[in-house]
Amino acid sequence: YGAGVSTPWEQERTISLYGVKWHVRIAPTPKLLAEMKTIAGETVLVAGLVMALLLAITIRFAQNSHRRAEEAEAAGVGLAREIGQREETERTLRLSEEKFRGLLESAPDGIVIVNVEHEIVMVNEQLERMFGYDRAELLGRSVEILIPSRYARHQKYGKEYMWSPRRTEKGQSLQLLALRRDG
Repeated sequence: YGAGVSTPWEQERTISLYGVKWHVRIAPTPKLLAEMKTIAGETVLVAGLVMALLLAITIRFAQNSHRRAEEAEAAGVGLAREIGQREETERTLRLSEEKFRGLLESAPDGIVIVNVEHEIVMVNEQLERMFGYDRAELLGRSVEILIPSRYARHQKYGKEYMWSPRRTEKGQSLQLLALRRDG
């Protein structure tokens, strides 16, 4: 630290004042010096540890943010792909449904389509004309509305057919009786 100076806090100077030379030395007392060394060392150590901890936390947050950004980007790409596939599937389904409805409407016979609960889900225009009902009057109603009451046993056969359908062979016919709106 210089000639005669044993700590960085000590100062030694020679000052000339009105022709008199003064030799000044400023130094902390040994007790103060011991306290300063202890406090300074601990302070520097604690400050260093705090800074290292803050740096580690900052790096961790930066890594997590980067990882989340990459995951979000990948999810966005995957989501966009799924949306595109779904839109294509919906478009294909719409086209298929349009073709089916076209075939249904162009059939020369009346056609009624029911679900497993025997609710009418689709009819064609020929069926409307044959039975005298508007489409809206039939949709969602039980198919039994078209069956005469004397054939109530049809419910049993209809349910059996729903679970094990069979088609009639060429040349065979199946005669069904039905009830028009006007009786």
